[in-house]
Amino acid sequence: MTAKRIDLPERGTQEPQVGLFYIMQQELRGRTKSAAADLTPTQLAWKPDDGGNSAGELLLHIAEAEVWWIKQVCAGEALTTAEQDDYRTELYGDPSAPPLAEQPFEWFVDKLDETRRFTMVWYTTLSDLSLDNTRPYTAEDGKAYEFTIRWILFHLLEHEAGHRAQILSLRRIIKNRKIV
Repeated sequence: MTAKRIDLPERGTQEPQVGLFYIMQQELRGRTKSAAADLTPTQLAWKPDDGGNSAGELLLHIAEAEVWWIKQVCAGEALTTAEQDDYRTELYGDPSAPPLAEQPFEWFVDKLDETRRFTMVWYTTLSDLSLDNTRPYTAEDGKAYEFTIRWILFHLLEHEAGHRAQILSLRRIIKNRKIV
């Protein structure tokens, strides 16, 4: 049996494994957006009692993680200071970071879409064979790592799916508590 080739709008016919990652990322992004689409700015900024992340912070973090992994690690382009500020790279995981201001859902969609546009252009440089190419990364503690592009794409899917589940959980709490 021969694998079906996937047509990517940015390039035409692409190799099947790359096409599969592309389709999975697009499908998941649509589901992530749907999970928060009807939340108000107040609901998107609301944090649970335990001080966890808001749905808005999670949406921004999904965009930030993707731009970091794809642009900085895969494409080898350092994030500019403006991008670091725009995506609030200090926000997720730093309890001392100032909270994210209330924003409408469309603001988060713009960030997610901006990141995805870069990712989709980068996809046009890939072949199935290139998925096993490695990308180096040196952590803040000086440890050196190498990740395959395939692992990075899998990780981004896993990462977004996990945070989507958190958004859905927050959504349920917000609706049950009638937070407006």
